[in-house]
Amino acid sequence: MIKRKKYLINPDFQISFIKLIMILLIIVIGIFYGANTLLFWTFAEKGRVLGLEPNHVFFSFLMEQRNTMDMIFIWTTLVTTIVVISYGLFLSNRVAGPVHRLKVFLDEYKANNNQSPLKFRKKDYFPELAESINEALKLK
Repeated sequence: MIKRKKYLINPDFQISFIKLIMILLIIVIGIFYGANTLLFWTFAEKGRVLGLEPNHVFFSFLMEQRNTMDMIFIWTTLVTTIVVISYGLFLSNRVAGPVHRLKVFLDEYKANNNQSPLKFRKKDYFPELAESINEALKLK
């Protein structure tokens, strides 16, 4: 039997965490895109100041380079978004998992005075929390 891993343990926390990371990503990409746009606008302005005609090869080259950079931004944004969402889900799982396990443990303890020690997954964050709770409840 294949054991499926559940990545969305606490949807409220995990989705809000990923949304926050995405907002930061959009801000950073927006700043870089704005700086890139300003750079090409400055080059075009320099061409106009030099008196180049609008159909001059310089402006064609500039537009071609800007289109290339726009495509780079589009692909970078797509790939980065996929990576950030994936990593955000993975990272938030490492935080939400122990909290979920702690809640289940405390509910079981309260319901039938569970005597088995609290354990987190090997790579979860906050392993010291399980140790502290086990010591406090004298479960070792």
